[in-house]
Parts: sequence; C-alpha cells; structure tokens
Amino acid sequence: MPRIQQIVGLLGIALALLWLPVPNWLSTLPLALAIVLLLLESRTKKQMDCRLAATVFDTSGNGILISDRHNTVLAVNPAFTAITGYQAEDIVGKTPRLLSSGRHDQAFYEKLWHAVKTTGMWQGEIWNRNKNGEIFAEWLTINAVKNAAGEITHHIAIFSDITERKKQAERIEHLATHDGLTGLPNRVMFDELLNKSLADARRSQTKMAVLFLDLDKFKLVNDTLGHDVGDLLLQHVAKTLQGLLRAGDVVARQGGDEFTMVLPNLASTHDAMQLADKILRALEQPCTLRGHVLQNSISIGIALYPDDGTDIFTLLKHADVALYRAKQAGRNNFQIYNAALMASATGMHTTD
Repeated sequence: MPRIQQIVGLLGIALALLWLPVPNWLSTLPLALAIVLLLLESRTKKQMDCRLAATVFDTSGNGILISDRHNTVLAVNPAFTAITGYQAEDIVGKTPRLLSSGRHDQAFYEKLWHAVKTTGMWQGEIWNRNKNGEIFAEWLTINAVKNAAGEITHHIAIFSDITERKKQAERIEHLATHDGLTGLPNRVMFDELLNKSLADARRSQTKMAVLFLDLDKFKLVNDTLGHDVGDLLLQHVAKTLQGLLRAGDVVARQGGDEFTMVLPNLASTHDAMQLADKILRALEQPCTLRGHVLQNSISIGIALYPDDGTDIFTLLKHADVALYRAKQAGRNNFQIYNAALMASATGMHTTD
C-alpha cells in the first residue's frame, strides 16, 4: 500500500477513535496527526526489528534451529547447514534427533529437556553427527519461547562447533602429561598411574613391581653421533618397551635416558624378572639409526610391593638403588632390591 494511503487510513482510524462529531474534527486534527505518527513509528520499528532479526538469523556464524513446542523443526539458518551439512529441506518437518551421535543416553536427553521445561533454557556441551556421518562437538544453548499464558510455543537452539577447540585442549593436556619426544607418560603422569596401581594392589592384596631403567653409555652416543641420533635412540627404546608391555603395565620416561615401569597384578617375583630379561634381550639387538649401527644395552633395578615399599617415594628410591647395583655389576643386567643393597648404596652416584 502506498505510504499516503497508509497515512490517510490511519488518520481516519485516529479520528474514529476520538469519537468526535464531524464539525469538531478540524480542531482535533493535531491530536489525530500525532496518533498517526505514533502508529507509523510503532509499525516502522516493528518492521525494522523484524528485518534486523532476519539479518541476524541469516548472517550469524552460529547454527540456529527453530522448532515448535513438539520439537518439530520449522527453520534453520545457513550456519546450521555449514556446520552440519544438512540443508533446510533435509530437516524441516523432522526433529533434531536426526543429528544424534549415539554418545548420549536417554537419561542425558531427559535431563536436558527437563531443564528447558522448568527453567526455560539449557546450555552445555553435546556431541552430534553431521550429514557425512562425522561426530562433532558443539556448545549448545536451547531457549524456550513462551506465550502470554506462560506456555512454551517454540524452542530456539543456538550452537557453535567446538571440535577443534577441544582437540587443541586435548593436545595441550597431552603435552602436560606426556613426554614430547617419545610420547610416553612423563613423570607427573607416571606418579598418578603408580598411585592408582598402588591403590588397586592394596585393595586386591596383589603384588606389583616398579622398574627403574637406564640406557648404558647413552652419553657416548650423544657425544659421538649427535643429539639427533640420541633422540632417535630414545624413541627406539620407548617403542621397544611399549611392545613388551602386558595389559595394564605402564612405561614412562623420567627424563634424559631414564625410564620407569609399573607391573601390576604379579603372581610372583619371577614375573617381574621374566619381563626384565625380555627387555634386556630385546634392547641387545642392533638397530640402525641415520646409517649408524648401534649396539645397545640397558640396566634395570626392580622394587616389589609390598616387600620393598608401600608408597611411591620408597618404591622408586629402592628401584633406583637396585639400578645402581646393576650398573656396578657391569651394566646390561637387572637387580632386585634388598636391604643389603641399601646398605652398600650409601653415597652412591649416577653412573652412565
């Protein structure tokens, strides 16, 4: 409708609302015009608000999904399609269950919708599946839209893809708990894992062993062939040790050329001795790194729970004492801790 016709129509409505006799309408024309201007301003504002809302919906970088009170999808925005791969025609008329990843149980969704119904919103992390079948993480906010009677009429879901952010956080966490060179758990993570193994051993009243391992003459490799070859050797040793683990065993790099291991659920001391012997035999095998053939060996100290200690500090200390004795005995062997070793190890020093 042309704007002049809108003004005339609204002016007529304003005059009618004033309930004035025709002879007196000129005297109230200013008031009528003021009403017209207010009506036009209100209508214009509503139109601008609608256009602004539509612009936000279409250009938002967050995915937006609008559904009715039965959760039937009414509309999705372009960002929804960019994130999930689903076009509007793929999901309109259906429910958001189309996106379900299968990672959450029924109790999760019941708690989610209970929050929406009772508080008017839910916000949190959720895993969904895109059209290509790939599972992704999203940060989701669901708001309930209510009418004047307080009844829910619609749901508005707004979400962003946080998969890369989570991967980055996981990488940072991994670097904080793992050795950057070998990928093995570092000293911090090893202490946590050893604590857990100790708690399990106490509860089940089973034996376990802590091993301290040190490469023989590693400094010579670094000094003669360079640190890059030394790093490759450490990676080779880490991979070899991992290949010898039983289910539940743990190996970590303490730093430098030192490694530690936890062997839980031992039937006897012989189990620890048997694995230590396998390690010695495996690392005796020559390996070629950067064209250099290396003949390696390792020394191992073993402390047993509960015979040689019942806490982390004592077990590691006694395994280190046993390692020192293995070095003294000519390297390339393992030694099991006993009290006599402790007495003879007074004033011991690190031996490569």
